Amino acid sequence: MSRAIVIVTYGEVLTEAFAKLVEAFQNLYETIIDKWDEIKQFFVEGQEKLDDRDCIRNTWEVPLKIMKANQVLNRKPVVCRARSYC
Repeated sequence: MSRAIVIVTYGEVLTEAFAKLVEAFQNLYETIIDKWDEIKQFFVEGQEKLDDRDCIRNTWEVPLKIMKANQVLNRKPVVCRARSYC
């Protein structure tokens, strides 16, 4: 007889825990939807601001090949000395 009472008690505890879990996920879902709407609104307002400003085209182009000045090569032979004055 006491077993039946314990099972019912565990069943009630599990039901309450599940109800709290469902409520927590519903709150999380509502929060995510609200934040998603805020993010969408932020990007819509940003796009409107970008559309309002004038686009100024640059008058220069990026060169495909960047020329560099020639490097000076040191063609002197390197000599080792036993007693260096460095």
